[in-house]
Amino acid sequence: MIVLRVLENVSQPNFQQKMIVLRFVEKLCVDSQILVDIFINYDCDVNSSNIFERCAMLCFILLLL
Repeated sequence: MIVLRVLENVSQPNFQQKMIVLRFVEKLCVDSQILVDIFINYDCDVNSSNIFERCAMLCFILLLL
């Protein structure tokens, strides 16, 4: 997911880019069904990347900063 790459600091995105992505993630988190769908469709599939896990870990790391 390209959005997560910005938060993971790939190619050194600036603060404004990170804030835009965080606002996007915040809007996603408002709808709990979207979070469930992301988890079921990606994290539960062994062949897919763990998008929900990556998103949760990045949010946790950013909270610590």
